[in-house]
Amino acid sequence: MSTRNETLADLIKESGYTYDALARAVARVAVENGDGGLRTNRSAVAHWVRGVTPSGATPAYLAEALSRRLGRPLSAADIGFGDAGRIPAAFDPDPMSLANLGRLELSTPVVRRSVMFSAALLPLAAGWLGEAEERGRKAQGSGAVMVGKAEVAAVRQITQAFHKTDETLGGGHGRDAVVQYLISDVAAYLRGKFRDEHTRADMFGAAAELAYLAGWKGHDMQMEGLAQRYYTHSLQLAHESGRSDHSAWVLRILAHQALDLGRPQECVELSQKAWGIARGRVSPGEESLYAITAARAHGAVGDARRAAQTVHTADQLVEAGSSEPLSSWAGMTGPAPATVAAHTAKTWTSLGRHGDAAKVYAYAANLRDPSGHRRVRALELAQTAEAQAAQGHAEEACQSWSSAFEGMSGVNSARHRAAVGRAQGYLRQYAHRQIPGAAAVDAQCRDLLAAPA
Repeated sequence: MSTRNETLADLIKESGYTYDALARAVARVAVENGDGGLRTNRSAVAHWVRGVTPSGATPAYLAEALSRRLGRPLSAADIGFGDAGRIPAAFDPDPMSLANLGRLELSTPVVRRSVMFSAALLPLAAGWLGEAEERGRKAQGSGAVMVGKAEVAAVRQITQAFHKTDETLGGGHGRDAVVQYLISDVAAYLRGKFRDEHTRADMFGAAAELAYLAGWKGHDMQMEGLAQRYYTHSLQLAHESGRSDHSAWVLRILAHQALDLGRPQECVELSQKAWGIARGRVSPGEESLYAITAARAHGAVGDARRAAQTVHTADQLVEAGSSEPLSSWAGMTGPAPATVAAHTAKTWTSLGRHGDAAKVYAYAANLRDPSGHRRVRALELAQTAEAQAAQGHAEEACQSWSSAFEGMSGVNSARHRAAVGRAQGYLRQYAHRQIPGAAAVDAQCRDLLAAPA
């Protein structure tokens, strides 16, 4: 006979949820994570409280639903299911604990899909950073490795090489190598003895960039929960480096992730927080990247006036800072004008301005180096096609998709595959209507989807 899950019962009572309301919240989380087939109800919740363990990913969905209600992150273990030691805490007191996450990921690949994106972590990220600024930096090295400028330079050079591979071949290429380097060499450096405080700050900053890249590669493979964990570790490492502008940059990517996963209000708050930290600490060109994130957030919540105003601000900033270099972490996105243009197009898309979006997506793609930023350029061409299709411009869309798919060949990116899948829905209709070129582009789709992921 099952033992009653008192932990779960207490948390449900604390949340104020009825069993019916909790069942609906769990189903919503499941849908957000691509699981539209989950069927649950008050009877199922009652079974869980009585001690029955739900199947599949349901414990994680249940934990996330309660996390959002209670305003603090909870794991399946925290609600009475599973092994409490499986997934390291998002904000471990030890900022070097990302090694535990990396080791777990490499030794147990199923973890990559089981770590869920948590909306409850979003306000905590900004709150943690504010508290951390008051506490000061706390990581203390005690290892045997002596760390100097040469070690910092090595981490930066290797991160640049990994990033170049990521931009040209996609997040699925070299991801294990990035994580392995994090948990071996870089973790040892972070625990080492530093020649001076400046070297310590530089090493933590370099490690923050590498952890960010691990998160970005997870995002490109649509492993959003895992990406979020690496981003939060990157935030901790950036804080330890003493660079507030670097911390702001990581908050910015957390805002973008919230937007991509249907949490626009959290994006508004995080983007404003990040922009506020960065303002006055970065060049106008770099500040434009924060402004355009805020513009997207306003667009996503339907505030067309503020979105348009903030797009204008971003345009002014990028023009004012056109001759100034970006920081190493911001420069990973490519030239600021291209990034601002791409996100401007996404802002117009969210507001239904598909004609404007198509023009600006195409402009962004034209600003990209086809060899150095192959993945993002192909995505922007595909987004151009989607905006053209939304206006009923079938032949133009086919041409844009054809160009996009040429750039996607050989790239291991789940975001690319998702874009191809969306295109197929249009192209099959176009081929049936005998739109010129549609059948050939649909064949390109099939070839890309048949390639090994």
